[in-house]
Amino acid sequence: MSYKATRPLVAPPDANSIRTTVVPAAEFPNWLASQRATINWQRHKSQSYKSKALIEGQANQPPNPDTRLKGQHRKVMFEQYICNWAGSPRPVAESMRKRIRKSSIKCGCKAAITVSYYRDNPTIYHVVITPHNNHDPYSSEYLLRSRLSAPIQLWLSEVASKGLDWSTLKLMQLSEEEMRTIGDLGSSPTVPEILRVRYRDVYNKVRQNMPSQSPRASAARENVNA
Repeated sequence: MSYKATRPLVAPPDANSIRTTVVPAAEFPNWLASQRATINWQRHKSQSYKSKALIEGQANQPPNPDTRLKGQHRKVMFEQYICNWAGSPRPVAESMRKRIRKSSIKCGCKAAITVSYYRDNPTIYHVVITPHNNHDPYSSEYLLRSRLSAPIQLWLSEVASKGLDWSTLKLMQLSEEEMRTIGDLGSSPTVPEILRVRYRDVYNKVRQNMPSQSPRASAARENVNA
């Protein structure tokens, strides 16, 4: 199995401005997947509220949740996805500091994808994208420290469940020093996402996918430790 997705190293021209777009409901899953392929957007919350707009239509429509009566307020469905660098690091007790090898990636980033649509007409999604702050999601630092994106997490689960040969996969990896300088090379605007997979990522997926006592799990652990 191969994974060919790449991550951009150059920010788009409008990366620092608030962007709005309209996405057909049928195309939204693919649109969101394309966004999550490069930035690790995490679902934050989902809710609904009444808008000031009134429903238009025939006065004798049946009163059910999907086709509201004429004159009633339109119900807006609301979803939000946030950057995985959002929030603040949790306070760490002094006794725990020596166990923590890496600092938290949380930096208070306010970036978000906000999606809204009318419940009585859920065919068009209105999307607002708020820009990142306090970090550069297209830098080598983000490439090195950020969590793996959702698509490669899914791919990694699939290959781990089939018994991943780590000795083969690790030949494609870069060292941390190479990862830090890759954004300065200037020869390519993208980098293969698979280069970000680390031994710990593979080990965790094997532990998640395999029962601890099964023969197949033992074989998988032998592969990942090879």
